[in-house]
This record gives sequence, C-alpha cells and structure tokens, in this order.
Amino acid sequence: MRQCGVSSEGGQDKGPFAGFEGRDPGDSNRIACEGYRTMNMKKAFGYLGLAQRARSVASGEFQTEEAIRSRKAKVVVIAGDASDNTKKHFTDMCTHAGIPYCVLSDKDTLGHAIGKGERSSLAITDDNLAKVFLNSVRE
Repeated sequence: MRQCGVSSEGGQDKGPFAGFEGRDPGDSNRIACEGYRTMNMKKAFGYLGLAQRARSVASGEFQTEEAIRSRKAKVVVIAGDASDNTKKHFTDMCTHAGIPYCVLSDKDTLGHAIGKGERSSLAITDDNLAKVFLNSVRE
C-alpha cells in the first residue's frame, strides 16, 4: 500500500510545501502518488538514510509522535504493514497538524533505510530533506 498525503488547513498549503501539485480529487488531504518505480523508491530510501546521518529523523512511534506534537516534523513516513490503528493515529495527527505524510513500504525496509531495526513510523525534521524526499517519492 503506497499512499502519500499532504494536509492543509482551510484548503491552502502552508510552509515549504506550498503549491505542491498532484492532489487526488477524491480526498483533499492526500497527494496522488502514481507510477512508483523501483529506482525512485531506492532514491527515496536513500534520502531517508541521508536524513538519518544528518540527525534529522525521529524514528519510532513515540519519537514520531513527539515530533508531530512539537511541530518539528516536516514529513511523516508510515510503514504500509503497520497496524490499522497506527496508520489512523498518525494520519489523523498529521491532518490535524497540517504535516505531509506518506504510507509506503514495510517496517523492515523503513528501518533498514535508516540503519536501524523495524520502524513503523518516522518523521523527517529538516525542511529541505523533507522536500527532496517528497519530490523523489512523487517522481
């Protein structure tokens, strides 16, 4: 299950992701992420590793939740095989906070991308790395 979403308040995008094109007409909070290619996903996971090396990743459910609450999270990545409750919890938090989110891959791949064990969620806390990550996911 690969989905990408960006939340907004009042129908207008905020922050560095203003004007992010490709909205899915069915849901105003999700970005249509069609046509994934293996190479582009490798690139996206490479950016996750880069963000981890730059200490711009909050990984795990507790740290991700804290990053969202403190408004430090710029984009949230949720594992596709995370429980439905976890997915709903983080998508609701991101929608409420106006933070972009993506649901992709699985726990093992997310953890491997940042050099750790299984992770069901993570947050990128740097504006530029978050923007590049979202663009690579959309390519």
